[in-house]
Amino acid sequence: MEELLSVYERFGSKAQEALDFVRRNLKPQDGIKTTIVGVMPIENGVYVVHKDGSYEEFDGENLMDDVAMIGIAYEGHTFGVPLDYDYGEQRLLKKGEYPDDEHCLNEVEALLNWDFKGETEYLKQLGLAFELKEGHYLPTIPVFLAMYCHRKNLNMALSLAGAEEIDFSAYRWFATRGSVNSAWFFDGWYGLLDYGDVYYAIRSQAVALWNPE
Repeated sequence: MEELLSVYERFGSKAQEALDFVRRNLKPQDGIKTTIVGVMPIENGVYVVHKDGSYEEFDGENLMDDVAMIGIAYEGHTFGVPLDYDYGEQRLLKKGEYPDDEHCLNEVEALLNWDFKGETEYLKQLGLAFELKEGHYLPTIPVFLAMYCHRKNLNMALSLAGAEEIDFSAYRWFATRGSVNSAWFFDGWYGLLDYGDVYYAIRSQAVALWNPE
């Protein structure tokens, strides 16, 4: 409705027709962020995402039927937290020798890396120490920080949907490697980012793709 009202100011009675045309024909290209003038992007916040793909912003009074995941929108980025997100304490990678390559990121690079799917798929190639369910990925640092910023409403939504709340005081693996045999993790006790040996057993959790239309 907000989109329609915004476009109405420019197109009058043709607003709905114009908005439908844009949605059908304007497809974002890889690596290019497309902005439609007059149409507001999804606002930062927590969203209830249903199994039929519909969603609404979480306000504590939503109907929590057929919930697929809890969505997070943060500064133009969106992703979901599955209700079965928790994988317990796990080593990140199996024993082996790993390359020193472009996936080994310093702290600044890791803080800018939103590609949780790509990094998780790469860890699978190297030898992820546990099996993720289909559509589940490990978060990168900014993904987790977006969850942390919305932790109160996120946990409330998870609880109302029948899932366990996220323990933000726990250690948690990220999908981002820091060096040949280390990866970045969250130290929930002190609230710090650090990196450690991939053979440590640290709590792991999943996120999922969510691209609201």
